[in-house]
Amino acid sequence: MKKLMICLVAVMALLFCVSSCKPSLPSGVLSKGKMTDILYDYHLALAMAHMDDNGDKGQSLAYREAVLRKHDVTSAEFDSSMVYYMRHTELLEDVYKDLTDRYNNEITAMGGSAKEGGEFANLSATGDTANVWNLAASMVFVPVKPFNSTSFDIKVDSTFHKGDRLMLDFDAQFIYQDGMRNGVAMLAVQFGNDSIAQRTIMIQSTQHYSVELSDADSLGIKSVKGYFMLMNDDNGTGVSSQTTLKLMFLEHIKLIRMHPLKPMAAPAGSSSSASSDSLRKDSASSDGKPLKPLREMKPMKAEPLKTR
Repeated sequence: MKKLMICLVAVMALLFCVSSCKPSLPSGVLSKGKMTDILYDYHLALAMAHMDDNGDKGQSLAYREAVLRKHDVTSAEFDSSMVYYMRHTELLEDVYKDLTDRYNNEITAMGGSAKEGGEFANLSATGDTANVWNLAASMVFVPVKPFNSTSFDIKVDSTFHKGDRLMLDFDAQFIYQDGMRNGVAMLAVQFGNDSIAQRTIMIQSTQHYSVELSDADSLGIKSVKGYFMLMNDDNGTGVSSQTTLKLMFLEHIKLIRMHPLKPMAAPAGSSSSASSDSLRKDSASSDGKPLKPLREMKPMKAEPLKTR
């Protein structure tokens, strides 16, 4: 009995050691924390590069090298590490989550999207023009499932009115070593009669994007759905590079709901009503009797001018 207990304890200890031990990264591969730091700084550096109207590919490469020098990492080390992470999706998932969390935390610490986002930057979730977006205001995508897409389903309530207009609004930025940038944004609306309208736009460069749909027939809106996706750049071949850096950042994401403009009611005693009253008065004489029609005027004959 004693020997049996010793064996059971030994087996349990072995199982605990096996389950708690995680495989270490190969020599030369950067840690997950290091990769997250570099990718985040790389994103910020490219954002600065694109703020310059004269920015070009050479300038972007210069920013990239500056980020690598900051972290004391060579281009070869970073590229080989990126290859490893792209081939091991379970590790890429950790980097992806850490990068997304850090990105959103940084945006929140700076006051959300209040400093950027154009005329709709400071909208609340209520009012005639409101931001009804209910997911993260910033997202990161890589062309590897399941990290390449995010869908959304916006709750429709009594704050939605017939005739409303919807606009999906966001800024995009890419970090690509090679390949074609193939981002997609889709917005779909189901109306009160169950008809569906949808609109899709391609996201292929670092710039501002928006897509709109409206309840033009005042049918009422039953549901609002859509998605963001970063597709593989296989050009129809079915083969896409999974070993190079490809990231798409979306930020300042908003879904703006705009009520239709209410018609302006003419105020009482306005000039239009006064003019109509005067017309009615002109149709009758001061004593209430209708005015006599004017006598027909005979045309005047033209006579030659007399000369002295």
